[in-house]
Amino acid sequence: YDDSLYTAWVSGYEPNLDSINLRLPTITETVTKTIVKPSPLITVGIQGKTIAGGHNIPFVADITLEEMDLTRMDMLMLPGGLGGVASARASRSATEALDFARKNGKFVAAICAGPTVLADLGITDGKHATCYPGCEDGMGSALMEPDAAVIRDGKLITGASAGCAIP
Repeated sequence: YDDSLYTAWVSGYEPNLDSINLRLPTITETVTKTIVKPSPLITVGIQGKTIAGGHNIPFVADITLEEMDLTRMDMLMLPGGLGGVASARASRSATEALDFARKNGKFVAAICAGPTVLADLGITDGKHATCYPGCEDGMGSALMEPDAAVIRDGKLITGASAGCAIP
């Protein structure tokens, strides 16, 4: 994505963790249709509600990052893509939201190049993780499993690519 998109599960509902273990979604439609029903899902845009995808396909998020209530979420998910990763790294609010999630025992998930943002924040330190092939150098002190499609280590979930996410 040219802009980044977070997926936040609202508290009071538990995501279907068995499904998440099998496939970490990269596009919100996939999450909504295959994993979290009936859990409510809120999409969050970093630089506004309308997000232009890699092929200029617009996606309208539910809320902006400034509108997100971090205390009510159960999970934050960061999709990959170099544009999305750059947007997340450049957004203090986004990195603070990820750090809040980690410090408050929330699930934190990322796919493709997204796990490198988590590594920048120390979220993957000493944890088993995967990422898009070729991004391993950006994973800091994560315990990398480069051949894995999806890794869950406690409340950290990482995925290698979109192909690993779509059922």
